[in-house]
This record gives sequence, C-alpha cells and structure tokens, in this order.
Amino acid sequence: MPFRNDEEVMEFMRTADITAMKELTWSKTRPYKVSLEMDGVRMNAIFRTVDVSRQRVRIGGRFHMFFRDSAIFECAAYSLARLFGLENVPPAVTRSINGRRGTLQVWIEGTITGNDRRQQGLQPPNPQDWFLNTMVISVWDQLIFNDDRNPGNILIDSDWGIWMVDHTRAFQRESRLRDPEQVTHCERRLWQRLREVGDDEIRAAVADFLGPAEIDDLLDRRAKLVERIATLILERGEGAVIFDLASV
Repeated sequence: MPFRNDEEVMEFMRTADITAMKELTWSKTRPYKVSLEMDGVRMNAIFRTVDVSRQRVRIGGRFHMFFRDSAIFECAAYSLARLFGLENVPPAVTRSINGRRGTLQVWIEGTITGNDRRQQGLQPPNPQDWFLNTMVISVWDQLIFNDDRNPGNILIDSDWGIWMVDHTRAFQRESRLRDPEQVTHCERRLWQRLREVGDDEIRAAVADFLGPAEIDDLLDRRAKLVERIATLILERGEGAVIFDLASV
C-alpha cells in the first residue's frame, strides 16, 4: 500500500469512498467490514458504532459503575499506544457512514485470531518471544483497564506478530488496576515511556476521545502501574523484570 506513515493511512480512511459494507454478525456489537477506495488504492477497515453507557453493570463477576462500551475508545487506544511507543494497535479514526457516527480502524489482512490458533493447534516458532509479547499486552491492558481482552481480539500475522484490537470496553471509570498480579514483566522502552511521559502529554493524546473523569482514572492507573513495576524490580532485580524486544 502506498502509505508512508500512519497519518496518510488515517487520512485515507477519513476521505476514501465506501465501496462495500458487510455486517459482521459473529460480533455482539455488529460492526461492519468496510471496503475503501480512492485514486486506485483499496483497503479494508472495520466500522464500529457501539456506544452504550450504564450506571451499574456486572461483568465477569464484578460490578462496574459508569460502565461504557464505545467505539470512540478505539481512537483513544490507538493515540495512547503511539504515545507509549506501541506499534501493534492499528490506526483508527472517527467517521460517519450512512448517517451513523462511529470509528474506522485498519483491517489487518492475513491474520488469524488467538481462538483460531488454539483451535488449529498452532504453536509459535519462538515461544520466548511469544511470552514476552503477551507480557506487553498484560501491561497495556492494565493501563487502559481493558475489560474485554480475549483470544478473539488478539490477531496474529504471518510473522507471528501480535496485533491488539477491539478496545471498546477499555478506559472504564476505575482508578485501580484491574488485575495487577498479571503484570510480572515489562518491555524496556515501554517501562521508560510509562515513567517519562507527562500527564499533560497523556491528556492531549486522548482529549478528543475520553471525558475528564476517564482521563483522571487513566492517570491514576499509570501511576499505580509504575509503582507496581518498580516494586517488582526492587524485589526481583531489574534483569528479572525488564526485558528487551525487537519491536512492540
């Protein structure tokens, strides 16, 4: 594809013609696979419109106050991932299609889901890299309070790279970490960014997509996540907690 950077991809998604739409009935929120075309360039994207808010809801044995399931969180996740140096959350933009406001996110071609991998009995060629990549996901999901990580929203490409998608149930109104015990390791550059990125930078990155209370909770979680990892380093030593990965 003739895109030099994410910005060009995002502008294409905002402006390209819609040539086809197919409802994805296997998903509870019924998103659409959308075909886009402009100047002879074609690509696919996923269009989500879900935006549900509830005062109190029970999920996975826990009650959540001010629960929200929203397509706009895809944009927040992408913007925040870029800020923290993660390259495996696909670009997402806001767009209205057929009078419905939602988000378009790049459709990652040639992938299988984590569910597919399990059903087909596929094993990663490098188990150590696979494990370390899952540790990146664990840290990320605690930061954004992702309440819906499952094998179906982890995509695996032909090089066994992992893509994180479907963040509509992230960014819940919780200042605590969802499952802090899941954080046992952290990639070195992500650890550096978690400590060094300023609160104002985070606010600016997600201001168009999150409300003030959601941002405040995100900042609280970041502080708790840094504290959790720092404590692990004190207890176990940096070499046992911080690792290097070629790309994240």
